[in-house]
Amino acid sequence: MKPKLLVVYLALIILPLVVLGWLGARAISQEREMVDSRVRGLVTEQLRVHDTEISSMLAAWTQEWKQSSWSLQDPTLVRQALRKDGRIDQFFSVDPDGILVYPNDMAQMTAREKEFLVRTESVWASGAIHPNQLEDSDRSSAGFKSLDNKMPGQFSNDGQWYEWFWGDGLQLMYWWPAESGAIYGVEINRVRMLADIIGELPDTPGTVYGDNIGTQLVDESGNSLYQWGDFDYDTTSAMPTVLSLASPLGSWSLRGHIDAFTGSSSGSVLFLGISLVSLALVVAGLGTYFFRENTRELREAGQRVNFVNHVSHELKTPLTNIRMYAELMQDEMEPGQEKAGGRLDVILSESQRLSRLITNVLTFNRKQSKGLTLRPSMVDVDAHLQRVIDNFRKSLEQHTIAIKLDTRVAQDVSIDPDIVEQIVSNLLSNVEKYARQSNEVIVSTSLANGMVEVSVKDNGPGIPLSERAAIFDPFYRIQGDLTEGVSGTGIGLSIARDLAQLHGGDLTLVPAESGAHFKVTLAVQGETP
Repeated sequence: MKPKLLVVYLALIILPLVVLGWLGARAISQEREMVDSRVRGLVTEQLRVHDTEISSMLAAWTQEWKQSSWSLQDPTLVRQALRKDGRIDQFFSVDPDGILVYPNDMAQMTAREKEFLVRTESVWASGAIHPNQLEDSDRSSAGFKSLDNKMPGQFSNDGQWYEWFWGDGLQLMYWWPAESGAIYGVEINRVRMLADIIGELPDTPGTVYGDNIGTQLVDESGNSLYQWGDFDYDTTSAMPTVLSLASPLGSWSLRGHIDAFTGSSSGSVLFLGISLVSLALVVAGLGTYFFRENTRELREAGQRVNFVNHVSHELKTPLTNIRMYAELMQDEMEPGQEKAGGRLDVILSESQRLSRLITNVLTFNRKQSKGLTLRPSMVDVDAHLQRVIDNFRKSLEQHTIAIKLDTRVAQDVSIDPDIVEQIVSNLLSNVEKYARQSNEVIVSTSLANGMVEVSVKDNGPGIPLSERAAIFDPFYRIQGDLTEGVSGTGIGLSIARDLAQLHGGDLTLVPAESGAHFKVTLAVQGETP
């Protein structure tokens, strides 16, 4: 072979490989950065859950203290209360002029109370705890003073936290207004608080993409107060994800440690595949190139579908636990706890909504992979629909939407109960999100000619005529006032229709003068429609 031809031949092989190799390495680097960012986002979400648990614990403490009886006329009773509550180091009171009135009698004070005055001398000298601070908070929407100035972290008329540093680190007081115009407050026992915080935190690691998260609770000096998860914190080179705790523990933080998701195996295989395909292109021509590129795109699409499917499955277990424990708390709640009960209702409602979203995603993925199958069993359709509707009753009633159920099947039939539940749940979820102007939704059932018919009708704004042909398309959402500010994936109606057709029936939009009227038909299995 002539030298010039050899040079051209080598150039035809090497140059494409170099260019494609560089592009491949760049794409892998960008993909890795994107996935690492997602991982850090998921780790941050888990840290926020722990932060919320700690804040809820402190909020419960303060509510209990404010509701307790503190008798300044009898210091013996105060001291007895302190001995019973290990969370408090000392109780104190400040009169309307900002003067400390308890403890303040040196002749009558215990050694414990004298030590308290020594620790808090700078607090009283600064005048930081004063009834005027409540007035300041009314005049200021921000209501925040930095720790550098040793002022309270956050103000409210219900109570305020005060942070200062003494001895082994951060110290906390909580104080609130009394009916007399004075101030009552408590100094928190740091050791007991830390022990209770640790009690709120898990002892097993969370996971992201199957990798354990090593987590640390770190104080204001960067010292580890508690850590959980199998992770070598001292030798790791990975930068931790840091989340500062909410006030009053803003100087403390949670740090989540996880090795950056490298995707090294798949990235290397992908890069090697590109190189081999490039070499094959030089030898075999453009035809082989287009064939291999198309195959690679399909493989990556399959990997993305599998990834979504895997994450959705991983979310179902913790979501089920959240719903279970929230229901248990609701059952065990004492009378008179309407505020906490309302919060539990929100948790249950949101977890049910998230569960429906995950179920839709998994169903959509199974449909794409042709993995949808029927699992019929003998079911009392009317009773089953009653249970489904009960899951929506409270949230719909909060939007003044009444549910009316007209059941006429009155017998057990062979159908897939999961399909019935998912279809009706998607339709009721749309009423909840898009038909809040409706004052009622009517769900009716009937059985005729081997077909179960379920009708869901509301009297809300309805669906514009121009949009009715496209609402069953995947990912399609109506644009306008109807959907503005309302989140959604656009796959609910598409999935519901596919499931109905899989069951030998259909989902159709029935023309109506007002509102939206959907009719679901499902073939009874084993019978001829």
